Amino acid sequence: TDSTQITVETISMMTINAVDANDAPLANTTIEVHSTPKTAVTDENGNASFTDVEFGTHTIYVKNEDGSIMSSKNFELVIGSNLSINGNRITAPEDSDISIKIKIYNGEIILESVTLNYTPKTCDYTNWILYLMLLIESMLGMFITFVNMKKRRYRNKID
Repeated sequence: TDSTQITVETISMMTINAVDANDAPLANTTIEVHSTPKTAVTDENGNASFTDVEFGTHTIYVKNEDGSIMSSKNFELVIGSNLSINGNRITAPEDSDISIKIKIYNGEIILESVTLNYTPKTCDYTNWILYLMLLIESMLGMFITFVNMKKRRYRNKID
């Protein structure tokens, strides 16, 4: 059996805030995010949340109550250290929690803004390196003390 695991980079949480042309929330509206299809219904504030959204190319579908597509928009989600939106490209840190505001205007989806709700902590190795150096220094000091004690015992035996 092949025990190889494939690691896929994701956004831990992506919330889409859907509003109409007058910035009124689109409540009880079905939002779908495709490459790997995920579906959610917006709350009273127009928010629909999706977990573990993979980086890559996606399509947002906004559907009417009868399930017909009201509008759709292709966009690309890419890994980057800083959050940004440039046209149809959203850059975000891996494993972060983001909110994307979309506006439905004349049947088109406009990617209005993107907000970072949470950034995963990156590992800072500075403290670990200092701890390791202190540990090595202590062990070296104990070794030198041990060697000096052995030298004294050896000299005492000779004398």
